[in-house]
Amino acid sequence: MKKLALTTASILALTVATASAATLVELDSNADGSADIAEVRAVAPTLSQEEFNSIDADGSNGWDDNEFGMAADMLLKHAPASSGAAVKLDLGSVDTNANGSADMGEVLAVSPTVNQDEFNMVDADGSGGWEEPEFTTTAMMLLAKGQVMPEAEGLVSLGTLDSNGDGSADIAEVKAVAPTINQDEFNMVDADGSAGWDPHEMTGQAQMFLARK
Repeated sequence: MKKLALTTASILALTVATASAATLVELDSNADGSADIAEVRAVAPTLSQEEFNSIDADGSNGWDDNEFGMAADMLLKHAPASSGAAVKLDLGSVDTNANGSADMGEVLAVSPTVNQDEFNMVDADGSGGWEEPEFTTTAMMLLAKGQVMPEAEGLVSLGTLDSNGDGSADIAEVKAVAPTINQDEFNMVDADGSAGWDPHEMTGQAQMFLARK
């Protein structure tokens, strides 16, 4: 497979600009329950004070859980440009049978961590498929949340983590490479609750946590 030179910044860009990437837990580096402007600017460096304030509805100087749901478009707008190859996440790339919509099976083929509730949230008309009008920021964030990253320079492979060769990386193996990862972050990546990161869970979100090592 062709090697892609991806920096930590490009991993962050992929995770934020197409996902997921960023959750409040990921931005809240001091774990105080909210993301202040400095924490937000770590992934959205051009964000202005006025834009930050427009999300910070309660004037607390931090984005909390209630406010974070409104932040996706703002994070997309200010995510740094990726220096690596971007993952294509348009309707055409998901709609493998080219019928104009992406059903649950097609979505899961791209992002295996999307659950039925998340799928239904995007499928506003209840048609059983995501059509062009529904292919919004939310859809792209859900897709990129579970996007398996290609092998690339600067990314951590499962083989690097899986020291006992059993096909998954438990929290001890992950911490051996990235000691700052906590249990909640580990669990966010471990979508199937198996207590180990499997190949399909080595996503942009996993790489974002690992890049923090």
